Amino acid sequence: MRDRTLFPLTLIAIFFVRGMISFLTPVTADESYYLLWASHLDLSYVDHSGMVAWINSAFIYFFKEPLLSIRMASTVLMIITLMFIYRTAKMLSQSQSVARAAVILFLLIPHNFVSGIIMQVEQPLILFSAAGVYFFFRYVLSNKKGFLLPLSVCLGLAFLSKYTVLLLIIGMVVSLALSPTHRGVFKSWVFWLSVLVFMGIISPVIYWNFQHEWVSILFHEGRMGNSRIFEYFLPFLGDQIIHFSPVLWVYLWLVLKKGQRLPQEKILLILGGTVFVTFLCLSIVTKVYGHWTSIMYIPLTLFLARYIEKEYQFMNRHVGLFTGVLSCILLVVGPSVLAKQNDIRNNYNMSSIILEIQHSKPDDVMPVFANLHGSIGQLSYYGRTQVYMPAGHMRMAGIWGEPQFRMWHEAVTISKGGDALYYGFSNEKIQSKLLEKFKQVTVVEEFKLTLLEGYISQFVLYHCQDAKDFFIF
Repeated sequence: MRDRTLFPLTLIAIFFVRGMISFLTPVTADESYYLLWASHLDLSYVDHSGMVAWINSAFIYFFKEPLLSIRMASTVLMIITLMFIYRTAKMLSQSQSVARAAVILFLLIPHNFVSGIIMQVEQPLILFSAAGVYFFFRYVLSNKKGFLLPLSVCLGLAFLSKYTVLLLIIGMVVSLALSPTHRGVFKSWVFWLSVLVFMGIISPVIYWNFQHEWVSILFHEGRMGNSRIFEYFLPFLGDQIIHFSPVLWVYLWLVLKKGQRLPQEKILLILGGTVFVTFLCLSIVTKVYGHWTSIMYIPLTLFLARYIEKEYQFMNRHVGLFTGVLSCILLVVGPSVLAKQNDIRNNYNMSSIILEIQHSKPDDVMPVFANLHGSIGQLSYYGRTQVYMPAGHMRMAGIWGEPQFRMWHEAVTISKGGDALYYGFSNEKIQSKLLEKFKQVTVVEEFKLTLLEGYISQFVLYHCQDAKDFFIF
């Protein structure tokens, strides 16, 4: 009875704290970029599949204010994810208390507690992956092939969120292939029907890539081997320690030391291990961001959950303590959003500055430019204006998001005598390059955005006046 009462109260308390952090946290660069996707709805995009854009668009339709809408979307997706975590943990353990502990544990993982408030492609990916894991174990435990059909639907929707679900699918296939009981499923007509259902669901992404000469595949392939060997290996390990929490890595090591495993525990380790080992190997040759492994938290949480009840009753408390301390550090020390609340609120006044400058020359269309996907997103959100990526004189080749912006907008030509606004790094090199094409370039001193991304916060707004001749910006 005590556990039954404590669980909902704990859950409400955690969501209340997450909600407060969400309210204090400004829109991030990635979120603002995905908001642009929502205003350019398509079957897919260069960086990822389109699920985050479709969900953002639906929530904005109902709740209007973009930041409120996407943060609500993130919260709703997390709640549904937890429902699948609960049902899967209960199915595997036959224990309500273990299932409740699994829900709390998953929510307290630093990535889910902190980064999980941000609406990125990982949020729908985690939801549909959790649903996929649930139906996968429904099949494994019952051997009823009918569960393969909802499994294929969930995995297809996860693919429409992010391609990395393929690693989870590989883990599932390996698990079935290693099982004498289940390896015969590959000869079943239900299995191949499920494959066809999966292919049908992901067909919009395949068709879109075919239309655009496989630009998404080439984009991700182009990131391979673009750094020194092992340059990002240790940073990757450091990110994993923080995102999953050092507490859970210690507990995972203690549990693994025990040796013998139940068949379902072996499957969970294969699912989580496939994701982790793949990205560990990739980090040797390229930059791998900490949140890319987020779907491995699903099987690892389910693996650890049964030990909370038996041997490590204080696991959730220890994880909660670490996550709480980390959250306080992020709020107070860096990026210290608590101390910057006035400046963050002032971001919304920046649109009037841009509008005033544009109206100062009413006979001229004064376009606004920025050179990074995140800075374009942030400036679009706070400036309430169309922002273009330079395609000519001020172009920075090979930067993230460039192919996507090329699809959305044609190159913008500045007329002779025309003005433009450019949001970028504050240095003499940028100013000198602008002066090659404009007679006068001044920094708009009163324009300043305070953002989580410190490097973008250092950007300034240049007012470029009286173009010397026609040119592509």
